[in-house]
Amino acid sequence: MRRARALAVLVAASAFAGGEAAADEGVDVLRYDLDVALRGKDLAVATTIRAAGRPPAKWSLELVPEMRVLSAESGGKPVPFAAEGRGVTLDLSGVPAAA
Repeated sequence: MRRARALAVLVAASAFAGGEAAADEGVDVLRYDLDVALRGKDLAVATTIRAAGRPPAKWSLELVPEMRVLSAESGGKPVPFAAEGRGVTLDLSGVPAAA
């Protein structure tokens, strides 16, 4: 279990290798929340990033090579995204600003 916990922390910490770039874009990551599930030999980790600030309409993030984005959503609605190489670009132009 200790190994699984360490892996989950590693995944969250490296989820967005481009964190410095994100901070430059007006987004300040406050914390990472992890939901970890052990399924036989598999470890499933869903990461929620709590942040302050507003990202740009097209938000590009660099991922570590082992990661890929499977879905993106805001308020239960899908957010378009494009993955290319080690990066992903989220199209947030249709996401309303938080009140």
